[in-house]
Amino acid sequence: MTRYGYRPSKVAFLAHHAWSEATRGDWPPGFPEASRRAYDLATIKKWLRVFLFRFFQISQFKRSAMPNAPKVGSGGSLSPRSDWRAPSDSEATVWLEELDRNVPG
Repeated sequence: MTRYGYRPSKVAFLAHHAWSEATRGDWPPGFPEASRRAYDLATIKKWLRVFLFRFFQISQFKRSAMPNAPKVGSGGSLSPRSDWRAPSDSEATVWLEELDRNVPG
């Protein structure tokens, strides 16, 4: 989301395709079959919602160490002491609404 500007619905789509079946894809050699997990879309949506709320709504204290300013350049660290710039008064409303509107479950 932060580097490529993906909407929450696209992140949910990609996560669902990556994690919807424990038998799909290549697992690291020796990774126990019993530890392989799969997640349905409702579970992915639930935890993406938690992330969006925490990242955009309640972590202002992490961003207020630096003045509000635009980020110049691409991607990089999310540290408030290096190149991450986000408004200290941001809200998760737009992100959560997009998730609810475009992801079923």
